[in-house]
Amino acid sequence: MALSTCYEIGQADMAFIAGATNGILLDCTATSHMFSKRHLFSFYQPLTNNEYVTVGRRNHVPMAGIGSVTLTMILSNGTSKLTLTDTLYIPILDTDLISLGVLHCKGALVQSWEKGLMILKDREDLFTVVLGGSTSILYQVQYVDASNGSTFTAEATSSMHL
Repeated sequence: MALSTCYEIGQADMAFIAGATNGILLDCTATSHMFSKRHLFSFYQPLTNNEYVTVGRRNHVPMAGIGSVTLTMILSNGTSKLTLTDTLYIPILDTDLISLGVLHCKGALVQSWEKGLMILKDREDLFTVVLGGSTSILYQVQYVDASNGSTFTAEATSSMHL
């Protein structure tokens, strides 16, 4: 009988999201950024060493790779590019997750406003999240998915790398 060697890399305690949620959520419990959409990765390295994340404190979900996700974020004055490094690629996730804990450890600040939160770094807006979902407890990230053919004129010229 062969023994299996698996290694836990991260955790997300949000196991079920009520109703269909499209897009990206800001997750307060995820230990890493976790994405299921491969086309969002600007850099990608496949993994083959049986690493997994724990979802909902009991389900082991295998990782397929790790890399950087570059997003076009919608800001009040236009758009800006945001690159999330060390992002886990987990194809079977239903929703993409940005880890608030990882952002906070890398110097981002959170500012509350009437409809959600603004995430800032060095006094510049990184992105906003809007309170939504069927229970109004989910923070949905405001971004542009380039694969849907949308175009915007960006006013910000720099890219924020986290």
